[in-house]
Amino acid sequence: MRNVSLMNLIRFLFFKILNTLKTMKSLKLNLNPGTSLLVLTLTCVSLVLSAQKTVQLKPKIYEHVIIPNDTVQVQTVENGKVKETHVSPVTDLQVKPNAISIVKYAKKVSVIDTASYSRIKLIPLMTGSREEFKFIPELHVETGISGAEAFRIVFSLVQ
Repeated sequence: MRNVSLMNLIRFLFFKILNTLKTMKSLKLNLNPGTSLLVLTLTCVSLVLSAQKTVQLKPKIYEHVIIPNDTVQVQTVENGKVKETHVSPVTDLQVKPNAISIVKYAKKVSVIDTASYSRIKLIPLMTGSREEFKFIPELHVETGISGAEAFRIVFSLVQ
């Protein structure tokens, strides 16, 4: 079964590359062999990445935020709307490639942890005690060609 899907992927890549070459020729682009090879390589890389169904997140991205062996809710966001939602154990946390995902790992807003607070204190405009900084229990993950980037939303109430 896997060989059939691999053959289909290879066939798909071959025809996509062939169509790219035909398009370049119809536009009368005179490209040297090095540039042609670069265009073909980038086409192959983008097609292989788009063929991936999910990307497994490395534990380093979330290990200081999410409790080990916990279950989280993962939402995939497209065009500002939640497109898909699923529940996943932290040990098998997977998100869609080239997409924005929100990993919800708790129910309520909490005081920021000590490690994150020590990083916030380095920013001159961010003043206040640790108890004044709260975070929304969501890990926003953006995946792309360069890998995955994650961030949390932290806020403080000004009085």
